[in-house]
Amino acid sequence: MNATLMASTLLSCAALAPMHRQQPTWSAASVNATIAPFGFSVLAPNDLFRAEAVMDRAKNLVEVQWRYSAASDFLSPPEHFLAQKFAVTFIPTAVEFLNPAHLVVAGTHGTETIVEVWHLKIPVVTPTGLVGQTKKSARLVYKASQTNVPGIVRSLIHNRGATQSVFARFTGSHDLYEITWPADSGTGVAAVVLSAAQAPGLSASPYDEPFGGNHTTKGFVYILRVKDALHLHDAFVMLDTNRDGVIDSTALWGFNDFESNEALDAAKWIEYAGQAPVF
Repeated sequence: MNATLMASTLLSCAALAPMHRQQPTWSAASVNATIAPFGFSVLAPNDLFRAEAVMDRAKNLVEVQWRYSAASDFLSPPEHFLAQKFAVTFIPTAVEFLNPAHLVVAGTHGTETIVEVWHLKIPVVTPTGLVGQTKKSARLVYKASQTNVPGIVRSLIHNRGATQSVFARFTGSHDLYEITWPADSGTGVAAVVLSAAQAPGLSASPYDEPFGGNHTTKGFVYILRVKDALHLHDAFVMLDTNRDGVIDSTALWGFNDFESNEALDAAKWIEYAGQAPVF
């Protein structure tokens, strides 16, 4: 993967409100007051394309943006750009790419938490630009009353060791959940896979900037962090060293830990996606 692309850093993190228990219903304003209002997910499927999913909670929209650069230069305006907006029947709260063909979209409708998986298609490059309908279908994979789950989904990270799975944080809990669903049809379940009692570092912050990737020596690495424009704050890091879909160890990393574990070396990452790369 192009080192310049990998080295680009996303520096948006809004002020975070304290975690609190569910409300009877949610509005776009109350969601934005509870979790970072500028949620998005970025994926670099190859050196030529960059995809980004951005939520507009006030309008119940998710926008999928595609950028194409023959020179793999995404720090400059790309040669081609395509943005498509898709309406949803709920307030979107978190998005996460599983791969170039699938985007997970979580949201809230009334007192229900909803998770969909969208089937996407990379647009076609033509002499005049990018063309094509990139959203092919949407499948409901999880739905639950917020009396049974702790609030709304605040962040998602693709579990790279499982085919139909994302790690999720909810607004009413510090625990880490895993949402899994059947391959063909039907809805899935959410279960705690790492409690704050087991890993006290989960309680250190709401961690509204999730990131995951495949590191050459560390295995699958999942990072929950708070970041501002100047400093790389301590982050909660989960390692799946044997890449089997199960978290093997956790730690709190500061800047020196990122350096010593080669997490700041773009060449060490085979693949990454999420809200904020660490490079």
